[in-house]
Amino acid sequence: MSGYIDFSISTRGAEAYRNGLLPASKMVAFLKKRWRNTFKSLTVAVFREFITASEWHHTSCKYNTTDFFSLEDVFENRQELKASLAKIQREKQIAKQLKKLGIEKVIYNGEYETVSSLIGSYWGCDFLEGILKNKKEVQ
Repeated sequence: MSGYIDFSISTRGAEAYRNGLLPASKMVAFLKKRWRNTFKSLTVAVFREFITASEWHHTSCKYNTTDFFSLEDVFENRQELKASLAKIQREKQIAKQLKKLGIEKVIYNGEYETVSSLIGSYWGCDFLEGILKNKKEVQ
């Protein structure tokens, strides 16, 4: 295949790597390794929510597309990313407290949900804090 290296990545994709761009999963792994305390709870899903890809390139022999990200993109959006990670950490703490109180499932939007499934959701933190507050007031 023309423009491919070993059927796994396009030549431009390889050039992106050489220029310091990485796919989301590799960027998240790099951030966790380099700045462990800051990005300890970062997931690829949260990363993609706040960081826009700089480029995309074809990968694999099936011409899949892969988004590539730069550290500059991370730096520009670091405050929002840190705020989101802090919120997720708070939600995890609340989930642990609810579990200690025996609450592992709640009704959310008319359906039973596990407390852990609400971590990282849009209303997760406020909703879980409300349950925790009400449970403590009842006891």
